[in-house]
Amino acid sequence: MPRRPRPIVIIDTSVFLQDAMSKSRRGAASQVLAILPVIAHIVLCEDIRAELVEKAVELLGWTEQQVLARYGPVLDAAVWIKPAPEQPWHSAIVSGDPDDTMLPRVAEAVFTECAHLTETDQHRYIVSENTRDLRPGSSAASFLFVTAHDLLRRLE
Repeated sequence: MPRRPRPIVIIDTSVFLQDAMSKSRRGAASQVLAILPVIAHIVLCEDIRAELVEKAVELLGWTEQQVLARYGPVLDAAVWIKPAPEQPWHSAIVSGDPDDTMLPRVAEAVFTECAHLTETDQHRYIVSENTRDLRPGSSAASFLFVTAHDLLRRLE
């Protein structure tokens, strides 16, 4: 049986925050964050990390050290890249929050900054709980927008 390529996954801040706000840490976001370092290529950028720290401090009263301690395994497993430059079409891909354009920009940058991770017939995902601004099932640069729950189903 042919080997299935490891998926590439970009994780939105909303997934980390959903996990952080969960008392039981049994939900889809928590499960995704637990398994991705083992089964996928995680790709992140400094903007996502900075937003995660900012939101965790603002919404949860955490320190940066608490954020890094909690999500160290995910952050350490990630490939860190610089997003592609902002273009007019990025805001058409996402609706609402202009900060969300970083996600399609990271997706585009995968093909230049870490092309060695890309393979034929590989699944690529942007996982986000922000379904208002990022429509599940839509795509950017061959990355499919999915929720954590949908990603778990697709990875089965």
